[in-house]
Amino acid sequence: MKYFTPDLYQRLQDFSSDAAMDAAEAAWEGVRRRYQRYLRRLFPTLPRGLKGLLEKFYLHDAEVLSMGEHDKTFVMVLRLDVPPKELLVLNYRLTKPVVINRAALPSRNAGPVQWICDEVSQVRGRQRSLTHSILLSNGWEITLDLADMKVVRAQTVYPAQGTSLVPMTGNGVAKSLPAHTSAR
Repeated sequence: MKYFTPDLYQRLQDFSSDAAMDAAEAAWEGVRRRYQRYLRRLFPTLPRGLKGLLEKFYLHDAEVLSMGEHDKTFVMVLRLDVPPKELLVLNYRLTKPVVINRAALPSRNAGPVQWICDEVSQVRGRQRSLTHSILLSNGWEITLDLADMKVVRAQTVYPAQGTSLVPMTGNGVAKSLPAHTSAR
């Protein structure tokens, strides 16, 4: 990551003094403004799926439910932190194998793995390509060199918070439905 480096993120976690916290927050804000300017210039060249991801979703603190790789495809399944806690399936078409730095941050998270921050960058060389770097709460930094990506959005059905699966009769009809659910 060029802008939102693991080092900068660690500085934000330093609660030793108000001065240290203020300095880290000011540095983060400066980086955020520079990155936003960079992203505005880069935005017209991004694949449609990546544009949609950046425009429509707030990913900070999203729970990372699963990740997987096969050939030139990398998939991440997220549950957004903001209501209604939708599921997102991010399907990346890669130009290179995924790189996972499992020691980018010291892990302080004993709970579910969460999306901390990400950035998109354009890599120049013989051939222009895009990189999506993602920092996770378990200390991992994931770097994806991509040709394209697709986002699938879904409402969570199971597990639903505060509800249980509806028991069915032998003929496939629900025995009883919670008040907020309708039978079709």
